[in-house]
Amino acid sequence: MSRLEVVQARVGYGDVAVLRGISFDVQEGEFVTLLGPSGCGKTTLLRAIAGFVPLDDGAIRIGGRDMQGIAPEKRNTAMCFQSYALFPHLTVADNIAFGLRQRRVPSPQQRQRVAETALTVALTNHLEKLPAQLSGGQQQRVALARAMAVRPDVLLFDEPLSNLDARLREQLRLQIRALQRQYGFTAVYVTHDQAEALAMSDRVIVMEGGCVAQIGTPQEIYHQPVSRFVADFVGTANIMAGTITDRDVGARLYQVQTPLGALTVKSDQPPVSARPYVCWRPEAAGLLERGGGEPNVFALRIRRNTFLGSQTDVEGSPEAGGDVCFRVQLPGHRTLAENSICHFFLPPDQLRFLQEDAA
Repeated sequence: MSRLEVVQARVGYGDVAVLRGISFDVQEGEFVTLLGPSGCGKTTLLRAIAGFVPLDDGAIRIGGRDMQGIAPEKRNTAMCFQSYALFPHLTVADNIAFGLRQRRVPSPQQRQRVAETALTVALTNHLEKLPAQLSGGQQQRVALARAMAVRPDVLLFDEPLSNLDARLREQLRLQIRALQRQYGFTAVYVTHDQAEALAMSDRVIVMEGGCVAQIGTPQEIYHQPVSRFVADFVGTANIMAGTITDRDVGARLYQVQTPLGALTVKSDQPPVSARPYVCWRPEAAGLLERGGGEPNVFALRIRRNTFLGSQTDVEGSPEAGGDVCFRVQLPGHRTLAENSICHFFLPPDQLRFLQEDAA
């Protein structure tokens, strides 16, 4: 059952179109992330769902009810803001209870829900403190508790972890996801951080220029990107134009001429044209230690090595020359001599056709 439906949503400011006919649905208990660069419209879309931004066209339905003309406080949504938006003069308990008071929940129920929610997010010992007496992570947990306490139909997150350091951000994203799974609330989460999107989501909606670029599970978005934008924005991708020279549709095998030479691609998704874009992830390639019949062997002249702890990022250009650069990730701290020629191989099922014409 769809808890949230967005149908051809359009928002513009003057001559600038911010949302260009966006449509998607969120099932009950689902965690969906809006992922995209700054200015792509993801926060405007979230605020439209909350009722803070009116639609120029289209519809938003929550629980099957059209939200046209429904004020934010009547929508039974709750939002966790990037800035926390806590009241500095109120205690933690009063901040958590704020939405309950706005909804005129009886006092005994307020106290019960505040206690239950504070226990859930490990704030029981901080209920009488003011926000200024808390760390950034604790303040964000107060904001989360306040949103959860009203038991919304949809819980909205507007980049809630962006002000925190990397370690705390990772801890809180795991905690938010664990709470969502435990209590089954429906969530729409906005971020520009691909790691957050991949780690937390049931589905990811990648946005570009006010439009939906792709919708899918984290695995689908990462391993089966449909466009150069998605492939390059989510993770690191090597993208190259190719020319189909032969095909065996029954075996799902395609011979493609590329800047790396002739490669075999095994794909359930056929190319959109005879001149498709081909994509592969840096970790898909292996270093060819010795000849052993590996597929899709290619050579790179090594330009640089970048040590990243658990892996080494290697950049190189085709042996034949040219300005194009490809990246390969090798496990551990192994480095390759700069300016040397090294050979690599690519399994055919690790190459993907993008749904764009390179002609």
